[in-house]
Amino acid sequence: MWFPDAFAGPMADLLRALEEGGEPEISGRDNLETLALCEAAEQGRMQPGQHIVLIGFGAGLAWAAAVVQWGPPVTLRKRTLRERAVRVAIFPFGLARSRALRLWYRLESRASLPPSALRIDDGGDHKDKKDTLN
Repeated sequence: MWFPDAFAGPMADLLRALEEGGEPEISGRDNLETLALCEAAEQGRMQPGQHIVLIGFGAGLAWAAAVVQWGPPVTLRKRTLRERAVRVAIFPFGLARSRALRLWYRLESRASLPPSALRIDDGGDHKDKKDTLN
């Protein structure tokens, strides 16, 4: 089982570098991890339905993890005419709802008082500062 199209970044870059005889643009560790996953699939160490944990670490404190269920590629069924019509009819309402919410959040943020307008440490005396100076 060989599936080079499954990895758009590391595998495509590695294959191009091998064909041209040059250095890949990404690190060797990424290529090794990609090849290890391909090799494990080829040797049958991953069975359909089995869960696989993918972990990656980047520069600084960047990290990512994903749990994927191994199996054959998912084939999407073709939507019926009724399903497509419902999606087309509902889309404008979702767009209008999104824009209305965005407008509401903008208005709400402008209507609220900035933190400097709220005086917490005035001791409960709500007189204006001009009145206390006179």
